Amino acid sequence: MLRRIDLRGFKSFAGSMALEFGPGLNVIVGPNGSGKSNLAEA
Repeated sequence: MLRRIDLRGFKSFAGSMALEFGPGLNVIVGPNGSGKSNLAEA
């Protein structure tokens, strides 16, 4: 199970970012160009 993603300088995420997932269904939403697809590629 994916629990956490740490991003540093990846595509549209220029700085550092940590994203933690909880148990069950997690949904990523945001406007166009906000990096949702880049997060899926990470």
